[in-house]
Amino acid sequence: MHTQQQIERQTVLTNLLTEHGHRYHSMDEPTVSDGEYDALLLELTDLEKNTGIILPESPTQRVGSRPLEKFATIKHGMPMLSLSNCFTEDDVVNFDHQAAEAVDLSVTAWMENIVYHAELKLDGIAINLTYIDGIFHSAATRGDGTTGEDVTAQVRTIRNLPIEFHGNDIPKFIEIRAEVVIFKEQFSRMNAMLMERGEKTFATARNAAAGSIRQLDPKITSNRPLTILCHGIGHHEWMKNYDNQSDICSAFASWGLPMAPESKLVLGIDGCIEYYNRIKERRDSLPFDIDGVVYKVNRIDLQKKLGFRHHDPRWATAHKFPADEVSTTVTSIDIQVGRTGALTPVAKTEPVQVGGVMVSSFTLHNFRVLDPYLFL
Repeated sequence: MHTQQQIERQTVLTNLLTEHGHRYHSMDEPTVSDGEYDALLLELTDLEKNTGIILPESPTQRVGSRPLEKFATIKHGMPMLSLSNCFTEDDVVNFDHQAAEAVDLSVTAWMENIVYHAELKLDGIAINLTYIDGIFHSAATRGDGTTGEDVTAQVRTIRNLPIEFHGNDIPKFIEIRAEVVIFKEQFSRMNAMLMERGEKTFATARNAAAGSIRQLDPKITSNRPLTILCHGIGHHEWMKNYDNQSDICSAFASWGLPMAPESKLVLGIDGCIEYYNRIKERRDSLPFDIDGVVYKVNRIDLQKKLGFRHHDPRWATAHKFPADEVSTTVTSIDIQVGRTGALTPVAKTEPVQVGGVMVSSFTLHNFRVLDPYLFL
């Protein structure tokens, strides 16, 4: 059972998230923190479950955003999907139990035997690398998940990218899923240099990495301290049989591909939680930004059996770190009118930095409990 107010709120959230997604994915100029975006998306997801209605343009049904028109495009051999998000231990347990049910195993049998490949969730820009006969061929952004921007010339300038594989069992064709990041120390130095030149600085290392990759002139990209780290596989023509996610990562490393560090095989959900807590404690000491960890079912046969939902795999999930919390002062509350006439209160505040983004307004999610006299 749904109310007109719930449908109107879904429309408001859809519009907000679409605008925020465009600024994040296409413009590399986010105006809200990752935590606030996740909160809005979670609210929309819950509303869709409660009402049973999903608007055609809902961001819950999309991956990334449309490629920018200024770039040529490349169609991915296998879609680049996003991951489902877990924010609490209960969320992780539910993910684990749903996976057990999907492969028709008892929760007990699953917990006693399942091994996860746990890894860092890098906070950069997702890239799909294509190699043909072991030679680097092309690179594309995630785009809308099916088609991405052709950034081959830009990615080719990244110094730790191998142009040619070395070793054995090299595939005829393979897509490598990777992330382009900027290390914290290099980011600070780069921003200091930009400031000295009187040029615009970047709010976060993620924005800097994404903005650098989307430069039309590869010479500009080549002057940015980019690093590429690999973590997954897309479409491929690889004759070697591999049984586990960890086997794939070992093969990548043997060819000379730079791999994301700190990956570990863990037993069951308890091992996942232990890994999460350990990485959370060490987060600030890592040389690059992360916003959580990722759990992947290690066995490839189980990955295939679990399969995919509309835009995320059932065999993997991201366990996000808690959102940053800061204090500021509300200076006023405005009412925004949506396309359908729905009213959304927005708090105007003294500017405050949250997750590297300077924010001066916040959508009020609990608007129904606000004192009505505020709006007289």
